[in-house]
Amino acid sequence: DDEDDEDINNGGGGTYGVSARASGSRTTSKDSIAPIPERCEICKHSENDDKMLICDGCNHGYHMYCLRPLLTTIPTNDWYCDVCILGAGADFGFEDGAEHTLESFKKKNDEFKRTFLAPYYDDSVIRRGVGPAHWGHVPEEKVEEEFWRLVASPFEDVEVEYGADLHSAQHGSGFPTIERDPTDPYAVHPWNLNVLPFQPQSLFNHIKQDISGMKTPWIYVGMCFSTFCWHNEDHYTYSVNYMHWGDTKTWYGVPGRHATQFEDAMRAAVPDLFKDQPDLLFQLVTMLSPGALVARNVDVVSCDQRAGEFVITFPQSYHAGFNQGFNFNEA
Repeated sequence: DDEDDEDINNGGGGTYGVSARASGSRTTSKDSIAPIPERCEICKHSENDDKMLICDGCNHGYHMYCLRPLLTTIPTNDWYCDVCILGAGADFGFEDGAEHTLESFKKKNDEFKRTFLAPYYDDSVIRRGVGPAHWGHVPEEKVEEEFWRLVASPFEDVEVEYGADLHSAQHGSGFPTIERDPTDPYAVHPWNLNVLPFQPQSLFNHIKQDISGMKTPWIYVGMCFSTFCWHNEDHYTYSVNYMHWGDTKTWYGVPGRHATQFEDAMRAAVPDLFKDQPDLLFQLVTMLSPGALVARNVDVVSCDQRAGEFVITFPQSYHAGFNQGFNFNEA
C-alpha cells in the first residue's frame, strides 16, 4: 500500500479515492477529449488553470488552493470532488443478503475469489486443516493490495456477503458447550467464549438479563473482501475474537490513546459526510486507509489472524478489517 494515498470507503460497497490530475485536455477511456473547465466550481474564477484539478467523475474544475483542506501538490492517482463522493455514497450500504448453508457460502466465496483474483490465483495449492479443505491460494499481500485498490476506486462496484452478528444460541457455537459436550474439558475452559464472560471477577455475573454479543457470543462467517468498518466497542469494552477455521482475517487497529486523533482525522478527511451524518462513525460503514491515518499522525497497527488465534481489542481502540476468504469466527 502507498501510505501517501488517501482512500475512503463509505457504505460497505461505495469506494472513493482522493488524488488528481492537473487541468488540461485529457483523453478519456473512450478516447474522447475532455475540455478544460471554464472556471473553478468554488471561486467561479477561470485564472490559474495550471492550479486547477479536473474531477474524474464529473470533469468539473477546482483550484487546488480553493479546496478545504487545500492541496499543495497534484495527487498521483484519480481525484473526485465532494459532490461526486457524496452522490456516489447515496447508492451504497449494507443490505440483507441471501440465506446460505456453510457449503453454499463457501462455493460463493470460492467462485468470487477465483474469478476476481484470477491473475494471482494458484489452483494447484490445496490447504487442509481444521474446517473445510481449501483449494487454491492467493498471496495475502495481493488480496490486501486489491482490497485497498477497490477502496480507492469510486465507481467500481463489488458486492460481497458477510454472515455477521449471528447469535450463537440460534446457530450454534463453534466451541464445545456443557449442554452439547458435557465430557469435553474445553466446554468449561476459561478461554471458551461461552465461559469467558462468567469468570469469577467478571461484572457480567451481576447482570441477570442476556446481552447478545457480550454474554452470548456472535458468529461471523466471512468471504473474500467482506469488511468490518472502523468502530470501537459499546461502552469502550474490550472485545475478543477467535478464528475457528478458514482464510486469514486482516485487522487494523488504533490504540485508545489515539481515539480522539482518529476521530479528528476522519472528520478532516470527509467533512461533508460528517456534516450530513454527525453520527457516521456509529454506523460502521466508513473506511479510511491506514496510510491516510498515519499521515495525520494517528498510530495504526495491523495483524493477520489465522485459524486457532485470538485477537483482543482494548478499551476505546478503533479497529477495522476484512476477510481474505471463507472463514468462521466467534466473538
